[in-house]
Amino acid sequence: MKHLLLLFMLLTSIHIKADYRPIPIPKLLDRSRLVVTAEVVKIEDTFFEAKITKIHKGNWELQYPIKIQKFNNWTCAQIRANYQLGQKAIYFLQFNPETKLFYALSAGNEGEMPIFEGCVYQKMYTHGLEPFKEGHGKFDTSHGTIIGFQYSLQSVETAIQKYFNQKEKLEEQIQDGSILNLAKIESNEFYRRIMIELIYGNHELSTLLYKEVVEKRKKH
Repeated sequence: MKHLLLLFMLLTSIHIKADYRPIPIPKLLDRSRLVVTAEVVKIEDTFFEAKITKIHKGNWELQYPIKIQKFNNWTCAQIRANYQLGQKAIYFLQFNPETKLFYALSAGNEGEMPIFEGCVYQKMYTHGLEPFKEGHGKFDTSHGTIIGFQYSLQSVETAIQKYFNQKEKLEEQIQDGSILNLAKIESNEFYRRIMIELIYGNHELSTLLYKEVVEKRKKH
């Protein structure tokens, strides 16, 4: 019986990990209770405290640090380095009433986008198909190499507010298909990424965009 129980737990764990899917930026924004830019000011065994410098969504008294549960590494996702004082990031957070701690969304830790030297890094989120992986690469930072996407901090903070202000308009653009052409001319790199991920989430639009890429390749 004991061996059967251990086998069941192992298979369940494998199944959960196999079912893991990264959370795209639009869903991170929608599902978060708090979206903030913050800096680590205190580190404990299971959580850390961060001083908020900017609130993008939700409410919090800026004079009070926020307690955030540390991310636990597992097979499919690991933090880039140990938490350090002074470390900055944009956090997409939900609250756990049992632990009384906030936590970054997603089992892959997409809800914690580190900031180094004025740049924000979105950890690897690529679908392996052009143009959905446009801009994807390896980036060397003071805390090691990050695989994913790089954006300026200003573009990210501007795009987050733009997303919340124009959410209804984005939904209309998805419905009428105009988001396809608008994404091509969008100058804000992070907002463009949001649009691309919205396109990828729509089967009809993602198919059209992929066909465009295939046709262009044939011509060249």
